[in-house]
Amino acid sequence: MNIGEKFYCSRCLAELQDECVCTKCGYDSRAPSDESALEEGTLLDRMRFQVGAVRRKLKGGYVYGAFDYISQKPVYIFEYFPTCGLRRDIESGSCVIVPKSHKSEFEEGMKKLSARLSPHHKVFSENNTLYVFRK
Repeated sequence: MNIGEKFYCSRCLAELQDECVCTKCGYDSRAPSDESALEEGTLLDRMRFQVGAVRRKLKGGYVYGAFDYISQKPVYIFEYFPTCGLRRDIESGSCVIVPKSHKSEFEEGMKKLSARLSPHHKVFSENNTLYVFRK
């Protein structure tokens, strides 16, 4: 991830000398990516965050490396994307499409997630799902 004059690993957020395979986590930006994940470079929260690579795929969603343009530092963002047949809108590549048969389960999961978070977390809604990051 090239931000200003610095390079960061898109997955682990380590600062790099240049765009290369990360010596810390081994991430190679040329490797195939998860087709269900957000595309690297996606902007979220009114262009506050630039999303990098998937750090981890969890049962409830994705953890991405990202750059926060307000705090001017790398952060991790969690995207609620549970394994219940979700897909992304082809046109935007970002918007989550929830099958009708899982809509209530999906919405209940978002409520539970929001209720479990501490005051140290910030939640925002975008692309028909929730995103969480630590303040």
